[in-house]
Amino acid sequence: MVDKKAVIIATLVTLVIVGLVMYIGLNKDNTDKQNIVNNNISNINKDLSEENLENNELTVNEENVESKKENKTEENNIENENKNENKNTSADTKKQEKLTGEDLAISLAKKKWGKKNDSVYFNVEDKISDNTYIVSVRDSNTIELVEYKVNVNTNKVEEN
Repeated sequence: MVDKKAVIIATLVTLVIVGLVMYIGLNKDNTDKQNIVNNNISNINKDLSEENLENNELTVNEENVESKKENKTEENNIENENKNENKNTSADTKKQEKLTGEDLAISLAKKKWGKKNDSVYFNVEDKISDNTYIVSVRDSNTIELVEYKVNVNTNKVEEN
């Protein structure tokens, strides 16, 4: 008769070999599937990276266009301000030429005072030299609020 031990050992060896073959076969399928999944993920990441680069390029280009528009607007605003200042300066100069020394001193003091207020008035208190006047700002109760030293030649106004 056949030795029982030999049959059991042969059966066990066969089972182990069959198990190993099945394990390797299943793992190969899993490995292939895993490789396919990894390749798909890589392709998706690559596509996303390319899309992000395109979006970044579009965003950068849009930002550059917007920045150029803002710069042009700022330049136009500055040009307009400069033109307005030049017009105002030349208009002020023409006005100043027509004003007497005292009137010019009061006008410059009003400009320095800056506040539009009907409750104050300006008065030339003293003439220090041909070109320099002391102008006071007073409220309706004749209380002196401030006193300016005004040079009508240089248009310099400083608090006295």
